[in-house]
Amino acid sequence: MALSRIALLLGVSRVAGFSTTPGSLMARSSGDGDYVCTAPECAEDSQERCKESVMAYGGQNKKVCFIDGFCYFKKGNFCSCDKMAEACKFYPTSSDCKQHAKNVADGACKPLEAAIGTTFCKELDLSKKLPEGTWCGTVKSEDACTGSFLTYDNGPTGEETFQPCYWDTAKDKCKKYKESGYDVVGFCDPFCLVDKSELHSLGTEKCNTGLYTDYSTHGLFNRLRSEEACTGAYTSPTADVDNSCDWLAGTDRCDPSFYCNAADDTDLTDDDPYTGCFPACNCQSPLTTGCAPVPVMCCDRNACTPCDELNPPVEFEIQIFKAN
Repeated sequence: MALSRIALLLGVSRVAGFSTTPGSLMARSSGDGDYVCTAPECAEDSQERCKESVMAYGGQNKKVCFIDGFCYFKKGNFCSCDKMAEACKFYPTSSDCKQHAKNVADGACKPLEAAIGTTFCKELDLSKKLPEGTWCGTVKSEDACTGSFLTYDNGPTGEETFQPCYWDTAKDKCKKYKESGYDVVGFCDPFCLVDKSELHSLGTEKCNTGLYTDYSTHGLFNRLRSEEACTGAYTSPTADVDNSCDWLAGTDRCDPSFYCNAADDTDLTDDDPYTGCFPACNCQSPLTTGCAPVPVMCCDRNACTPCDELNPPVEFEIQIFKAN
């Protein structure tokens, strides 16, 4: 198979949005000043170090570049990935950050490093999400207050914001958590609010991979053919991340004529797992990072910034924002 075809399938040329100009990239879409990046030199033995990497495409890619323990498609993609990763610090729900998550899933970008306190989203007690129109101050007991949280979208980013409540022992009342005049919040993926006890865990298996001969309710055979079987499962690529399986049939993110060989398209049968092509369950990488580690953010009226990047850094209570 030609390198261009493989690159398209993995999303490097088709969906990754990499710049064709290596070296320097300016103007981060997340705002907050100009973004400048100079890509480090590739390791001299990059081809040897990256020969097992998905970015090497079985040795067809001669431009593969090994930098800081990771294999990039080519040198210029270091800055492309870094730019999108920077956006995740300030706007975790931005298109750049979502694109970064897709590229990580495809093996094209290095995963984000988790920040202190980032397990808050995954450890939410769903029974303690305050109902719409209810605020921390309406909670009257310490037991009910501890672990409770509220969500809203009228913050400075306009995105769904998660803010914990805490019990102020001095005033004997429940309050939303603030430090140094900032609202201390997290930006959690919507999948963090899904009750996963009702779903089938695939472990580290991807939504669209596995044994074709697995005919169980949520086995690969059924996940590729049934919306119910697909969306009834979720994947955990690492111990810190959970992500949904999405049914993409009939959407512009799932074109069987692109993902399937012509021979497969002419013989779509349900009784033989080795014939036909059924890419509908996550035939492209998820658009979000899923319920994953995120930085603890400090928000004022105008912007949200990682608390540890403010000057001086704002310290937060670990017992409120759980540490990883």
